[in-house]
Order: sequence, then C-alpha cells, then structure tokens
Amino acid sequence: MEYGLAIAQISNRQLLPLQQTQHQALGKIFGGHPTSEIAVIQKLTGLPTMYTRISILEAKYIYRSQFQPTDSLLAQLLPRMNATTTPWARLKRNNKLWPLLTNAQLPINIIIQNHMMQQLLTPHQPGSLASAVPNSTCPHPILQHKINRTIQYRIIR
Repeated sequence: MEYGLAIAQISNRQLLPLQQTQHQALGKIFGGHPTSEIAVIQKLTGLPTMYTRISILEAKYIYRSQFQPTDSLLAQLLPRMNATTTPWARLKRNNKLWPLLTNAQLPINIIIQNHMMQQLLTPHQPGSLASAVPNSTCPHPILQHKINRTIQYRIIR
C-alpha cells in the first residue's frame, strides 16, 4: 500500500480508502469483530496510521534527495523544483516531519520514532478502549503469546 505514496499528491479524501483498507486488514489479521476498535489493535501493534506513514515516507524522500550524486537526474532538477509554486516545494512546506529533519542533531531513525510516538500519543475519546492500552511504538508483549480464538476476541474487543 505504500508504493508511490512519497511522491503522490494524495488528498485526505483519497487517503480515506487506504486507511479503511488498513483497518480491514488489521481486523482480519487479528480476528477482530466488525465492531472492534481498530485504534486498540493499532496501539497494541504499534502500527502508525496511513496519515503518519505518508508523512514519514515523504520526509525520508525529501531527506534522501539531498544526498543524491550530483550527476543524478534528481540532483539536476532540484534547483528548478525548489521554486515556491512547484509540487516539490509544497511537499516540503506541508510535511510536518521535514522541519525536524532539516536541523536534526539526532539520527533520522530516532526522530522518526519520536514522531510516530507523538502520533500514537494523540488522545483518544475518554470512553474508548484505546485510551486504556499503554503507549508504545513496538508490538505489545501479549501478541507474542499463542492464544486461542476466544481469548483473542476478549483482548481485541
């Protein structure tokens, strides 16, 4: 699902089906009930939303573009693409993660991990089950145990 997302200009309306597909896949993988909260499964697995994944892919793409060999096509086009009206300039301007990478003193993977953690820490509705799941960017240890279908339903519901 991620192929081409870094360079595609996708609106929120176009991104919604991708997010729904990710939710359906998570529900099927974990055997969740159709009414299960997908936010719980995402927090248990540490999987970011499609919005966050696109932001990370775009920032990585912009970051890597700076270190291209001078004879590459992208390096040759960058001076023209940095004009304020181009899609490239809009991509750099609208990406939330890119400003953190421009003056980064930490390695890029730590910055991205922190960004994913901030996205996972976004508050959920007070009555939702996702607010009871501990925050982590790695899979919850309970997912490593072999469990039968009834216990799995109890965890995910």
